[in-house]
Amino acid sequence: MSEENVENEYKVYTERWFILLATATLIWSNIMVIAIAAAEIWQSRSEQWVAFSAQIDQTNMFFCGPDGFSDCTAAFLSNQIYQIVAVIVSIIGMYFATVFGTLPTLRLAAVFNIVGSAIRLVSSIPSLQNFVIRQTLMLIGTSVSAAAQMYFVVFSKIAESWFFPMHRASANVACSNSRSHAIMQIEQEFIGLELGVRRHRNSWSFFFMNSIVSVFCLLPLFLLFVLCRRSVPKTPPSASSQHESNISVTSGILKCFKDPQFLVQIVVYSINFAIANGLIYTSNAINYQGYNLKGYPIAIATLVCMFSAYFVGVIADRTRKFRAIALINVCVIAVSVLFLRLYLIKAYSGWYDSVIVCTLLSIIMSCCAIHIPIGNEMGVETTYPVQESISTGVLNTFGQTWLFSLYFILYALQDSHWIYKSSGKGGSWQLSLDFWVAVSVLNAFIALLFLKPRYNRLQMEEEAKATEESIRESAITISLFIPHLRMFPSSFLIYPLFLTIVLAQFPNNDSIVHHDGRLWDVVIETCDKDGAGTDAAAYLKIFYESGHDSETFHLDNPGRNDFEQGSRDHFKIFFKQSDIVNMGLFWWPGFSLSQSWCVNWVLLLNSDTEACFEGIFDKWILHYRDPPTYATKFHRLRYADCVRPGPSSAERRSYLRYDDIVRNSGGTAADDKNDDDE
Repeated sequence: MSEENVENEYKVYTERWFILLATATLIWSNIMVIAIAAAEIWQSRSEQWVAFSAQIDQTNMFFCGPDGFSDCTAAFLSNQIYQIVAVIVSIIGMYFATVFGTLPTLRLAAVFNIVGSAIRLVSSIPSLQNFVIRQTLMLIGTSVSAAAQMYFVVFSKIAESWFFPMHRASANVACSNSRSHAIMQIEQEFIGLELGVRRHRNSWSFFFMNSIVSVFCLLPLFLLFVLCRRSVPKTPPSASSQHESNISVTSGILKCFKDPQFLVQIVVYSINFAIANGLIYTSNAINYQGYNLKGYPIAIATLVCMFSAYFVGVIADRTRKFRAIALINVCVIAVSVLFLRLYLIKAYSGWYDSVIVCTLLSIIMSCCAIHIPIGNEMGVETTYPVQESISTGVLNTFGQTWLFSLYFILYALQDSHWIYKSSGKGGSWQLSLDFWVAVSVLNAFIALLFLKPRYNRLQMEEEAKATEESIRESAITISLFIPHLRMFPSSFLIYPLFLTIVLAQFPNNDSIVHHDGRLWDVVIETCDKDGAGTDAAAYLKIFYESGHDSETFHLDNPGRNDFEQGSRDHFKIFFKQSDIVNMGLFWWPGFSLSQSWCVNWVLLLNSDTEACFEGIFDKWILHYRDPPTYATKFHRLRYADCVRPGPSSAERRSYLRYDDIVRNSGGTAADDKNDDDE
């Protein structure tokens, strides 16, 4: 895709919008798939569903028939399967996204989504009169569709890999549930009204709606398999994404759990994640006080949070004050939940009661929706350099677990006989709301006292930016100093030398490129440590002095397993020039189990000219092509010293251009001895 914007050495590409759109449509279609058959579905992290009594009866009648209608659990099982699978795939998705990358994860989720939708479409055919088969197909389709929820772990990964730092929170919000979530709520209203019309086991309503949803499921497939071509861009958008850690999933999880501040964030995130469950419960509990609003309070609340979440995301990008926003959120939630509970002591008396209740529910839902992307960003900042998919995966797993538990807690309290008399249809619904208030207030106190996130990633990016600016200022100072040399006759030799050095850094139309192509031997030693070998596609990039040209080569010996841990691999490569000034390595993500790569050194040898170049890496290789991972030290050796690599006593000559100084992650101007003999 074409390049859209450039910031110093970092770039963003138009393709990022396709990735973002594909993720949003995947979430939207996945919510619709589940909402069709599930009757009493509750709020998940990016799913907000409303319970309709008409839909419960219709679901049970359609999938169990008149004989099994009274004790049918189709609606309940559909809900619980979705919640259980959500917890499991959070863990699986965390591993898959870390090992294989963002795009394969989204593609797999899209496949699960369309397959599950197709199975459920078959289950909704009225001519299928075997209710056991009909219900079994519905539950299988629900399970497969629920597996698509592994997209949860890629929100922060997409924001990190494709967007500038000043746009990450907004991208995270866009990836989350607000917009598609609101659209789903509106759709749910029409679904509930439609299902309430027909109450017989041969209704075509389910089939028609499942058909529409299946068509929508094709949209993310098209975007992900046709318009989206890679998990990461060729050039990173920030310093943190350029220096991504290669830590394993297990080590990353352990590092997260050893961080006390991240444990605090898990508690705050999980409670906020599940507090919104109380919104769904309250939207039903208000009916016991004389309200008759059906699902409209939640539909209105989601419309409000759709805009408020994005607005706060923009503020977070501009200010980077994640902690302040999180504290405001938890305090507003606690106050609003408490006020709503007190207000519901009185019964419904007029239209203004509905306005007040809908307003409070909208405020609570907006704050809960806002904390999801903000909490993800805080978790990534605190645990950096642990990969985003790991930290957000841990947060999501605990959030889903607490969400699953709260469902049973609220209904267990409603069925209890504690404090309030459990009489009537609502039971002890007041006790359930009291527990909701207590959890919200407790969450606010925990956040105010203990939530103190670190900004490791932001600090790293600011330091990298300061270093780059310092180097550029030094270059400007040299260029400004040159004119003053003319004032001193004794410096007539220094002035041409300075002028030559400075002008040599910039190519011009008169540059002469010398093509003296020869066959070179390339020897690469992979580190002898756990996870150092790779199965990914490995590449070598060679930079030439003449014309500031470069070449990229795919390193592969057909029929051989290259780059095993501790191995040395030999390649025969034709270089079009011999005036080599630097080298770099990178690997390209693919469907393989081992993609991390650590390299000790690289030797380039040519026996015809007795030339030898030595690149010392001693580090993990990143997957970015432009810029690649440069050699920490790059030298030219005498051919006789060109072994494993050369001895420490060997004479080494180095050449480093200005651009290399700025972009070389392993060296600075002070570390290298510049010599133009090469």
